[in-house]
Amino acid sequence: MQIGRSKFTIGVLIGFLSGIFLANFMPINLWWMARFLIVLIVLMLVFWSNILRRLIIFCLLGLVLGLSYFKIYDLRASYHQLVYGQKMAISGQIQEPPKIKPTQIQAIISYNGAKILVNLPRYPEYQFGDILSFKGEITDPKTIKPIDNFNYGQYLIGQNIRGWVKNPDTDTITVRRPPRSSNSVKFKKTIFQTSQKFQESLTKTLPEPYASFQIGLILGNRTTQIPDSLTSAFNRTGTTHIIAVSGYNITIIISMLALCFALFSRRLAFWLTLIFIGIFIVMTGASASVVRAGILGGLVAWGRLEGRRINHLILLLFVTFIMLLFNPYQIHTDASFQLSFLAFAGLIYVSPMIQNFRIVSKLPETIRAVFSETMGAQIACFPILVYNFGIISLVAPIVNCLILPFVPLSMLLGFIAGIGGMIWLKLGQLLADIAWIILKYIIVVETYFSQISWAAISFKTAEWFWIPIYYVVIILLINNNHEKSKI
Repeated sequence: MQIGRSKFTIGVLIGFLSGIFLANFMPINLWWMARFLIVLIVLMLVFWSNILRRLIIFCLLGLVLGLSYFKIYDLRASYHQLVYGQKMAISGQIQEPPKIKPTQIQAIISYNGAKILVNLPRYPEYQFGDILSFKGEITDPKTIKPIDNFNYGQYLIGQNIRGWVKNPDTDTITVRRPPRSSNSVKFKKTIFQTSQKFQESLTKTLPEPYASFQIGLILGNRTTQIPDSLTSAFNRTGTTHIIAVSGYNITIIISMLALCFALFSRRLAFWLTLIFIGIFIVMTGASASVVRAGILGGLVAWGRLEGRRINHLILLLFVTFIMLLFNPYQIHTDASFQLSFLAFAGLIYVSPMIQNFRIVSKLPETIRAVFSETMGAQIACFPILVYNFGIISLVAPIVNCLILPFVPLSMLLGFIAGIGGMIWLKLGQLLADIAWIILKYIIVVETYFSQISWAAISFKTAEWFWIPIYYVVIILLINNNHEKSKI
């Protein structure tokens, strides 16, 4: 039986990722894991000549390593000096730019070797690197009860946040700036300040809600307050991904950029795409989710450059493996991570299957590419979107085809307008007038389709058993399409 080396690589990676996933649902004893590992190594030596048995043992090795790694990571992450449920004096440095909300500010600080989230008053404003001191009670995220399908405590743990101060004593809050900062803090401050100046430039050159929408397109909706009516329109039309920084929207945007750069050589298009991704990462503040999305976007571009010479499955599994090494909690708690993984898989495996449909194959090339890649990503992400957000958009395919070709152009014009405004305000306003035309078109399309009575239906459920069944069916269809392609 002929089994190539790639099958062993895929087997180990799938086994490891399966172990990371299953570790959250079963008790793990590291001593037993060590014994299983020794037994598997002995069996591998005994059955080395039997290639099929060796492949099975490699898969089991990956599974045991994944289970063990999650347990070790969880033990290390849980080791901290926090006291829960008791009012005390707390002091720590803000670790990243605070999230500004309409009525409050959320800041993550470092305290006794752990990260804790603090809800602060809306004013005064706080900055990355500030040292906060206050009195409050730390809540253990594990004790936070889920609401609907959303477990906020699990989400915090997934971000390696081990405590939450929901209501600090506001009259005890003091803030001071350290006299000296490390080089890494200075570098991060420079990135964050650049991002802030860029946003200010756009707010001065575009009216509302176009300014908020443009900032949302370029930097993600975590950095701006998009009007609720417009956010609702995005939800009903299945286009929220264009204002959410994740691999889901980056994958789609990179696909659109590839079409825009089609006039250039494949290699030049690849480098132009990487430059765009690098600028995007800097302007969004280089947070972990943005860097992850940028990496996935770069891999999509690389996959296009290499064509069939690269094994996309190994690439996808290997990148996921690297990401989970840094934070294995993501596979359970981070919808952005899940959507990043699935969007990439949908683009690579589901999109070609859609392109083979007779009706789709008759469309013009550009429209066919936009439709198939958009639908490929959405089909792959469908269960996660429904389970987390509880809405199914029936007009999503039409709306995505109408607006996605213009999203990269809008981002490019908005980016140029923002940079121009940073240099000279009148230049920025002139460029923003051009960007406004496309923004107006997108908002009109979104608003029109969102107002259709049957545009979306609610489908909120706490049951998850149908999700693996859904993906099994998708895998079988992909395999069937692959076999037909061979014939």
